[in-house]
Amino acid sequence: MSARLLALILIVFDTVAVAMTALSLFGATPDPATRGLDNAAGIAVALLYAVTALPALFLVSYRRAPRAALVLALAFPGVFVIMFLTATIAYL
Repeated sequence: MSARLLALILIVFDTVAVAMTALSLFGATPDPATRGLDNAAGIAVALLYAVTALPALFLVSYRRAPRAALVLALAFPGVFVIMFLTATIAYL
């Protein structure tokens, strides 16, 4: 499997993940006590997507630097997991 195809598959999964996260953080009526945290987390995930997966999508669509696109596509879930674990540990 080529790096370009693998990056494209990961970008699709990243897009689904950010859509589901945004829907759960912005679409639901949050508890008033955690509304600010939900909004901050939603903005952080959207910015993370804009910094990692969107440039990967542009690289893949222009057929440029497939390995860099793959690294950027893999960076989104990796940093997302780190952010989630950090928030979980901080609020335990």
